[in-house]
Amino acid sequence: MKSFKTFMTETKFSIMNFPSEVGDNSSFGKPGKTGSRTIYAPVNTTDYGFPEGFPMAKNAKLYKKDGTVAKELKKDDTVHFTAPSKLVTAKDLGITGRDARGTFAPVSLSGFDKKIDGYVIISAVAKPSGNNQGRVGSGSKAQDVIALKIKEMCHNKDIEVDNDYSTAIAASTKPDLVMTIAGKRVQFEIKNQTSPTALITLFDKTGRRTGREAKELGLAADAYYDKLKVDGKTLSSLMKAGGFKKTFTGVMDYFRSVNPKIGFVGDSGVIKSGKLPPELKTVDRSLLSKFEAIIKDHFKEGGDDYLCIYNSKRKTFDLYYLNAGTSDNVLGAPNFPQLSMFQLATYGGRSGDGTRCGFKIKLKK
Repeated sequence: MKSFKTFMTETKFSIMNFPSEVGDNSSFGKPGKTGSRTIYAPVNTTDYGFPEGFPMAKNAKLYKKDGTVAKELKKDDTVHFTAPSKLVTAKDLGITGRDARGTFAPVSLSGFDKKIDGYVIISAVAKPSGNNQGRVGSGSKAQDVIALKIKEMCHNKDIEVDNDYSTAIAASTKPDLVMTIAGKRVQFEIKNQTSPTALITLFDKTGRRTGREAKELGLAADAYYDKLKVDGKTLSSLMKAGGFKKTFTGVMDYFRSVNPKIGFVGDSGVIKSGKLPPELKTVDRSLLSKFEAIIKDHFKEGGDDYLCIYNSKRKTFDLYYLNAGTSDNVLGAPNFPQLSMFQLATYGGRSGDGTRCGFKIKLKK
C-alpha cells in the first residue's frame, strides 16, 4: 500500500508535467526535468485536453509579475495554466519569504486560452491522479466515454460488440481505442476539439536538418512544391530560381531566405521550438485534396479504421470511417470528409534537436 506522503507527492504538479522549453530560465529545459512525465500544461490554444482547469491542493498566493500579491487563492479554487506554457522562478518575479524557492507558472482564473491573472507556485496545484491521467480530451475518460457510446450504438443497431476493450495510456504509441465489433478488431484514433471552430491536430512529425526526412513531411513538401502559390507565383518556380531542393528542408530554406525567423530548432535567429512559415496554411482545393490523401495513408499505415473527433466539454463525438472503398464499415459511419482548411504548423515545444510539425485541419461540414 502506498503511504499518504507518496500519494500526496504524486498528486501535485512539478516541472516534469510541463513541456520542454517552457521558461526563460535554461535550467528548466535540462534533460530529465521538464517533459519527463505526463504533460498537463497546454502548449497551444487548440487541441488541449484539460480545458476544465485544475483545483488548488492548498491555499496559496496569486502573485503579480512584480512579485506583489494579486489574490489569496483557496484550496479547491480552479486555476488554468495558460498557453503556451511557461515556468519562472521566484527570483524572476522578485518573490521573497516562504515562496522564495518555488517554481511558478502563469495562470488564468477563467480559461487556459484567456489572459493571465497572475503567477502561482505549481506545487500548490493538484494534478489528476494516475488513474485519471489524460491522453485525449479529459484523459482516459474520453476513451471510456467513446467506448460506451459505441457500445450503445451497436446495441441500437443490433450489432454484436464485446464488453472488453483496450485503451492507450498517456504518451503511448498504442492505438487510442480498440474494440471487437461484429467479430472484427476495430481500431479508433481519437482527437480532441474544444470548439467547433478550433483546429484539429491529427498528428505531428519532427523536422530537422540531419537524418532521414519523415515520410509525411516529404509528401507535404511535394504537395506545396507542386501546388502552392506565393504572391501569385508558384513555389516550384521560386525554389528553382533560388536553387532550393524539392524537400521539406528545401521548402523551409526557401521561406527562411525571405524571413530569417523561419527555421528549425537550432537555426540562427529562430525561437527555441522552431518556426514554420504561415504560407503553409491553405484553403486551395487542389492542395487540400493532396493532404486528404496524405492523412488517409497515414491512418491506414497505423491500422486505424475510424477517426473520432471528441468534444471534451459536451462529451460528444463525430465518427468518420477512414477506409473508404472497403466493405468493413461495420458501424455505418460517414466517410472521412473533405478538408476546408489545412495548415502545417509548429506543435508544442521542441522534440530533442527537431521541430514538431503538426498536421492541422478543419473539416468541411
